[in-house]
Amino acid sequence: MPTSLHFDYTDVRFDPLGDLEENHRRKNTRVLFKTDYRFSNRNVLSLYYKHETVDEEPRDRDYDADEVKLKHRWEFGQGFGSWLETDVNYRNQRGFFDLERFRWRQNLRLQHTDRLRSRYRFEMIDRTQGSLTDLEPIGERSYSLFASLEHRLYQNLLSQFSVSGLTQDFDTGAEIDRLGTRASFNYRRTNPWGMLLSDYSFHLDAEDRVGQYQAAERFDEAHIFSEPAPVILTEPRVDMSSIVVRDDDRITVYFETRDYTVHKVGDRIEIHRVPTGRIADGQTVLIDYRVEIGGTYRLTTIGQT
Repeated sequence: MPTSLHFDYTDVRFDPLGDLEENHRRKNTRVLFKTDYRFSNRNVLSLYYKHETVDEEPRDRDYDADEVKLKHRWEFGQGFGSWLETDVNYRNQRGFFDLERFRWRQNLRLQHTDRLRSRYRFEMIDRTQGSLTDLEPIGERSYSLFASLEHRLYQNLLSQFSVSGLTQDFDTGAEIDRLGTRASFNYRRTNPWGMLLSDYSFHLDAEDRVGQYQAAERFDEAHIFSEPAPVILTEPRVDMSSIVVRDDDRITVYFETRDYTVHKVGDRIEIHRVPTGRIADGQTVLIDYRVEIGGTYRLTTIGQT
């Protein structure tokens, strides 16, 4: 029954040398408790508990959060190549952004033969989140299913096929249903001149939305700037004026036109890095923005690579 207790405290101070920015300070405290009960090396029950406290100045973004997770993993079958994993998670966050979430997740992998295996995932989420800008709290229940089949022909050809489905119901009456399928083929062949590579992938996604619009907020959404591609917000109906880009230290705030530019291209928002700004190529940033969810429409996407 291995058990561990971890404590972490971080105090970050930002003192600008110019007049364009304010002094900032962020204090993080985290306590993590973990214990496992090993019925055997292939059958383990785990319990996690985490407490977080964040104090941030001068922005009022303080919160306290408690999270409990119960997880069980059982490996079975020939060579223990198959496993079943159950994950039950509860999080309660209080402060500038209230969040209460219950999540139940099941993962199953079956090793049928040395060359053929399949994976399955079911997830249920019941979530109620508050708002930073006095919007109505959002209640959401979602159910998702995923299944994939993978076949390997010797060491040369890897074929994968998957299907997925997601349904979301909101307290406002809005409903979102998504269906998707993907197929990919990856060929590798060593020859006297080197390696021959050949890849093909195809995906088809259909999304149906029904119901009235409701404003929602996204916080600390992580993205990576990788030249020459921009960061893309795929959510439709993003309020461009609400976009805030920060470093992943959650302290440094970047400025539009000086560090990045925002462009609307069809249904998506593109954020481009300014080469002479403070955002480096390959850097991870956190993005906050406001979005309208709901509406009645169908969105179909077909892609090939």
